[in-house]
Amino acid sequence: MNICAEHVCSIPIDENSTPIIEVPATPEPIVEEPATPEQEQVAPEIDIEDAYFEDPNEIPTTDLNMTQFTQNVKNFVQNNMELQ
Repeated sequence: MNICAEHVCSIPIDENSTPIIEVPATPEPIVEEPATPEQEQVAPEIDIEDAYFEDPNEIPTTDLNMTQFTQNVKNFVQNNMELQ
């Protein structure tokens, strides 16, 4: 009769002899895992809205052309005086 279990084989030669038992050197099985492939570095996409603001809590500033602003105020006042 031939009885084999996981890593242990028992093969009696005859009824009066003791069975031969093979035991592995390490009790745990050897598990080989392939190397993890290196992940490709992907640059994050930057939205156009995020390009000008570094700090979301920062108050945005506006550059004002004083010459153009003065002219617009004069035109506005002049047009409103004509309507009255």
